Amino acid sequence: MLFGYGKRTFFTARADDLSAYILAPLPGRAVIQTMALNVAPDRAYAPGQVTAIPLAPAAMDRLTRAIWADFVLDPSGHPHLTNTGEGRVSLFYAARSRYTLTHDCNRWSCSLLHSAIPALPPEGVILASQTTGRLHARLPPLCRN
Repeated sequence: MLFGYGKRTFFTARADDLSAYILAPLPGRAVIQTMALNVAPDRAYAPGQVTAIPLAPAAMDRLTRAIWADFVLDPSGHPHLTNTGEGRVSLFYAARSRYTLTHDCNRWSCSLLHSAIPALPPEGVILASQTTGRLHARLPPLCRN
């Protein structure tokens, strides 16, 4: 299962919706994108694009709880579905957190990983490479790309 995060009006906009691109940097409601893979991530993505992160069961539990805590739940306790991607490959659910320039997909991901790996600080993360750089500095060499 893959998770993504972004501003709702941008992430779910049609490709020809110029206003979504113009307004993208402004703060707003966020969504969590989910997508199921039918192959292992290292087979779905190009070499060097996947980093294996070994987590103890307690750390995996903290990560799972952190992801779940950001879903807006409907009255029946299920995540609130807001949109579906083209061909229903992706499902978009309302997020409790809000998108801002300092709380984007990269900071969201690093914050979630921080819940599982406390030595991975999310402060100052803007780019994905900052999170992967911090991960690589803390992971055993065997787990790197």
